[in-house]
Amino acid sequence: MEIAGVVLGVVGSLVAGREALHSRSGARNALVAAKQFEAVLDAALLEAADAAVREPRASIDQRVDRLAGALRESDELIQELQGELRTRKAAIDRLRAEEEQSRQLAALSAEEAAAVRALLDNTIASAHADLQGRLLDEQRELRDKLASVQQQLDIARKKGRREQLLYFVSGALVSIPIGFMVNLFS
Repeated sequence: MEIAGVVLGVVGSLVAGREALHSRSGARNALVAAKQFEAVLDAALLEAADAAVREPRASIDQRVDRLAGALRESDELIQELQGELRTRKAAIDRLRAEEEQSRQLAALSAEEAAAVRALLDNTIASAHADLQGRLLDEQRELRDKLASVQQQLDIARKKGRREQLLYFVSGALVSIPIGFMVNLFS
């Protein structure tokens, strides 16, 4: 476990050194990162020497196995870190491309912006006029259908009134003679 901690410290120093190279004060930060890396390596060597002195009974095979395990673990950690660095670099590249595109869009001159604005206004106005025309056409069509339905309802009402009058008159014409006959024979 101690070796894994040392390896993590070394990898952290390497990453810090790499980031320092990309910053504004790159040389100074790189020198600081190199000194930190050297200090971490010295600490790792001292710790390894102390471990060898403390565990004289441990066989060489056991120490080699522990070292191989620590190296495998550090290799896995380095692979993970490299993958994460690649992912971050891709994200940074994507952001830089988006920033460049934004700069280009911002660089449009006032004339180009006015032309784009006029084009948008014309497009919106023509779409608005088209929609108003369609709406008026639909209103006319609905008004015509409504008038047709209203005419049919008026015709049906008139026909219904005629039928009711016809039934009333025919009822009266039939019931009056029947009433006289009933009164006459009774």
